[in-house]
Amino acid sequence: MTFPTIFANLPTGSSNLNIFDTMFNVVGGMGCIFCTASGANTITLTLNTNMPNVTAYANYQKFGFVAAADNTGAVTLNVNGIGALQAFGPGGTNQLSYPQVLTVGTYYEFIYNSALNSGAGGFEIVSANCALTPANDLSDVGSAANSLANINGAHIPATASGIGQWMGVVVTTGSSGSIALPAGGTWAYFAFNIGSALGTTQTWQSVAAGGTTIVAAAGTSAGTIENAGGFCWRIA
Repeated sequence: MTFPTIFANLPTGSSNLNIFDTMFNVVGGMGCIFCTASGANTITLTLNTNMPNVTAYANYQKFGFVAAADNTGAVTLNVNGIGALQAFGPGGTNQLSYPQVLTVGTYYEFIYNSALNSGAGGFEIVSANCALTPANDLSDVGSAANSLANINGAHIPATASGIGQWMGVVVTTGSSGSIALPAGGTWAYFAFNIGSALGTTQTWQSVAAGGTTIVAAAGTSAGTIENAGGFCWRIA
């Protein structure tokens, strides 16, 4: 590696101080440029004190920062107001997005690469200690089993109570009947009611709190709960 200026070859005098400034900026840009982050998905990076000034992105510049928040969607980085660009995972193939989580308080390093995003440029995560954390959406992570049952944000159906529990909806038949959810937590569900009269088949699907009545008999086109059923799984 060679530098554009050899200090030993400079003449004496103060007129060369600007060359020293230039060289300090050159050397500074060879390391990691530390920034302060703000935002969760659209992340703004502000250069820390005494960092080299960056006015344009250059290939393989490296930027380091501590995440200010967990991301909940696709991630972009904007350094020093130059412009927001997509942030990519290792290898630069896929844009970082939930459930690949940048975790609040964790340090990350990215490099700029003009070839990313079909030549539009972007940032790729590079540091070995910056492994992305799969999202688990858990408030009850207390065991390896819980972690595995919720990896990548998906709640795998389980028979045990708690997040991931898989059950049938609660059906009470008749003209005063209803289709309801089990008590406790929050459930995603699918339910159906097949009336004996033509054209009275209905389905419902959504997310609701435990104990919610999905539909009462009076709310069905058949006016009664008959040949009804469905399933639900607890997501919170």
